Amino acid sequence: MTTSIATCRENLVPGQELISGDTTPTHALLDHSRGGDVLIHEPISRETYRRVPPGAQEYRRHHHTSSIELAKIANDVKPGLL
Repeated sequence: MTTSIATCRENLVPGQELISGDTTPTHALLDHSRGGDVLIHEPISRETYRRVPPGAQEYRRHHHTSSIELAKIANDVKPGLL
């Protein structure tokens, strides 16, 4: 069974996969990801971030999760698989 982060925490069951979507880190992501077996979240890489113009960098900072932020999220929520 796969559930988006928007689904209520009470619906999380063992074997649950969590898909956070293409977003910045949010409290909902942290709150609803704890206890999941698999967390699927696409980050932006520092390498591609450095290659885009400053306007695109600003957009990415405000609308996406960096690989460093995702590492912090994973260390906090401790999914079985990232």
